[in-house]
Amino acid sequence: MNGRRIGNRVSSTALLLAGVVCFGSACCVDRRVTVIAHPPELPTQWHGIVSGFLIEWRCAHGLRESIETPPETSVRVALPVGTPSAVIFRPVLATRAEAFEPFPAGALFPSGEHNVVIGEWVDGAAAVVIDRFAAHGVVRYLNAARLFGEIRERASDDPWALDLELIVDRLAAGGFRVTDLRTAATRTVFTALPAGTWVSPNPFEPPVRFGPAGGIVPRDLPYGAHPLLNVPSHDVLTTYVTHDGTFFHGGASTNRGASTSDGVIRP
Repeated sequence: MNGRRIGNRVSSTALLLAGVVCFGSACCVDRRVTVIAHPPELPTQWHGIVSGFLIEWRCAHGLRESIETPPETSVRVALPVGTPSAVIFRPVLATRAEAFEPFPAGALFPSGEHNVVIGEWVDGAAAVVIDRFAAHGVVRYLNAARLFGEIRERASDDPWALDLELIVDRLAAGGFRVTDLRTAATRTVFTALPAGTWVSPNPFEPPVRFGPAGGIVPRDLPYGAHPLLNVPSHDVLTTYVTHDGTFFHGGASTNRGASTSDGVIRP
């Protein structure tokens, strides 16, 4: 993403956000429409470790609702009308690797498709950001469709590389600009890995494969916890990057898991 051409399709100072409207008892009417939710196609590296999707959305009151479906299986969901809804498609693991949580795909309703929402990996980060505000029963005068579009335009090769904390903070402050869609600060970490295929929870990050002798892989990582899952052992190795840029590694078997509670925006 470094050196990405920003483009001049929109002004860099254009505001996506203008104010706040809170749902109160007078306006929080939970009207619904039934739509067909289509999960995304699984990345090749996740075949065999993901058994389906947990599709999540929020009602007009901000409460989370969900339904689970197998891969490549569409399902009917009742979404609220009158405000944009973020629909999150969370991969469900077929393994017991509690420390490994694949990043979700996302969709926005309403969209250009009539009574249909289609999960896209490129929209996962935008859906998580919008869901953050829906959790509090608060909707902003946010051009959600434009936010989805700007993230696609500026970070299509890996939206999860964006500084999501910055985006959420600027939205909360009411001063978000498209120039706030920038990558998070990273440091290069060299990780020694045993033999096997190691997959990331990020669908945009390709797997790493090593023979019996293992190997070392460099990764540019922001602050937080960054697990890798070994196939076929399903062991997890997590790299933790601290606020000051230092890092350490922690291993976990599928029976133990490791905490990834690091204070950052979790997908």
